[in-house]
Amino acid sequence: MESQTVKFIVTVCLGGGDGGDDQVEVEVTESEIENMKDLVREQGGDEDYFPEYCPSLYEKIRAEIAGEEDQDAFYKVQVPDSVYEMTEAEE
Repeated sequence: MESQTVKFIVTVCLGGGDGGDDQVEVEVTESEIENMKDLVREQGGDEDYFPEYCPSLYEKIRAEIAGEEDQDAFYKVQVPDSVYEMTEAEE
């Protein structure tokens, strides 16, 4: 099982408003990539579904980005363009 490092754009939502975008790089497994492809195929890559389709990856990204003050924050993770491209190439 090969893993690779992928960059994600993450919007930090702090409840009262948008906390801005961050970029985070995490190790991604083949199965997590497959989960993201499913998200692209079934939900058009809608970031609201990311935690549902990719729970372990979402937690990895959250752990990487969250600071002490961000405990209540919600993170919208964008599916990387490379995953869209892989999905399109398979269709």
